[in-house]
Parts: sequence; structure tokens; C-alpha cells
Amino acid sequence: MSAIRIFTLLFLLVLTSEIQAQRPPGKDREEWQDDMEKQFELYVRNVRYQRDHLPWADLHFGPASLAAAPLAFGSNSDILPTELGRSWMWKFGAGMQYRWDKTPMVLQYGLRFSVHRLGLPDGRMVFASADGGYEYGIVNPEYSRVQLVASYLNIPLMLHFDYSKYGIGNGFTWGFGGEFGIRTNQYQRYTMPNAQGDDLRVKVSGPHGISPIRYGLLTQLGYKAYKISVGYDLNSFVDLENNAHFVYFLLGIEL
Repeated sequence: MSAIRIFTLLFLLVLTSEIQAQRPPGKDREEWQDDMEKQFELYVRNVRYQRDHLPWADLHFGPASLAAAPLAFGSNSDILPTELGRSWMWKFGAGMQYRWDKTPMVLQYGLRFSVHRLGLPDGRMVFASADGGYEYGIVNPEYSRVQLVASYLNIPLMLHFDYSKYGIGNGFTWGFGGEFGIRTNQYQRYTMPNAQGDDLRVKVSGPHGISPIRYGLLTQLGYKAYKISVGYDLNSFVDLENNAHFVYFLLGIEL
């Protein structure tokens, strides 16, 4: 038998004798164990709500698209198409969360930075029209990997129902709420061949019809540090003839 095993057995023997020595006289072992279990359950119940005001930080990433975005060209209408493989969103945020006393309800608030990317079909872009608005259509068939990109600084406000056995975020949670954001950057980029035939990456700054603000609904389901979020912006992401609402499905983790 190794020295580690011998030391472990001796430690367990000493620990057991110390626990037994704490048993009050006149109580048998089963009755005393029942009392200890009740005291432990009471301790866990108190610890569950002991820390009711905690900081949070998270990171989310996932696919995105546009919904309900018909565009009219004369007598025709179309849906603003997006390339799913090149349309995504990521968010990073931090803030505070507060639990109402003796309830599973947790209010979460803070700041969150988000980046929205929409991949458009080759050769098509959003461009300024003659009347001062914006249009979507074919610009140059040689343009490829076209992306419409915007970043926002957001204020999230969510109500979570946290069923952790102790603390906050240590079990099953679900919640709903919303976000309000202000655009911090925007551009459109694409790839085109140069005179030598090589691919040249071009980035064109400007609003490109992207909304200066965003506000939408958000719901979230999680277990411990792992989260799944689904969101829908109530305002149009791009200022076109009809609405183009940004929708996303994100996987996230609390840091």
C-alpha cells in the first residue's frame, strides 16, 4: 500500500472520529444524521440568496439574417437576400445583476457591444439612390464576398428566472427583455480583382442606409455558464423602402 493511500485512510479515520465526537449524548446515529442533514439544507437555502447583487460578463456568437424585408422595384417586389454562411453577429457585455429577496427573479442590466454582419450575394450592394435614399441591387458582377457591417453600443435590460441551488447563475435560467443600441461604426466591404488578377479587399465607410439606432426583443435560455439567445430587432436594420428586421440566434458563455 502506498504512502498516499495510508495517509488518506488515516485522515478519514481521524475525520470520522471527530464527527462522531460531536454527536450529542443521548442521540443515536440515525437521529443525529437527520439533524445534520436538516441543518445542511437550511445552510444551502440561506446561501442560495446570500449573494443577491453580482457582476456579470458574457460573450455570444451566432448566425444572423433579415426578416420581413420586401423591396419594391417598379411593379416588382423581392426579399433582401443574405448569405447565411457570411451573416453573423457577436456580442460582448458586462454589468450587474440583482436578485429580488427570496425569489428566483433576477434583474440584469449593463452595457453590451455588438457587431452585425450581413453577407450579400455576389455583385449586389446597398447604395445611395438619386432621391437621397438607399437602394439594393446589382452594382458590379465582379464584386464578391460582399458584407454590410455595423457595430452598436447597447444597453440591455433583462428579467431572468434563476433556479440555482445557490448564488446566481449556477443552475437552470431563462429570461426575456430587450436592448437599445446606438451605432458606433458602419461600412460595406467586398472583394474585387485588380489589374494583375489578384483579389483586392475593399472597405467603403459610410452609413449605407444602416439605422443609427437599434431596439429589439431578446429571450435567453441557459444552464450554468452556457446560454442560448434568440433576438429580433423591432426597427429596420437598413433604411430601404420596406422594413428589414435583424434576427439572430446566438450561443454564449458567461465569463
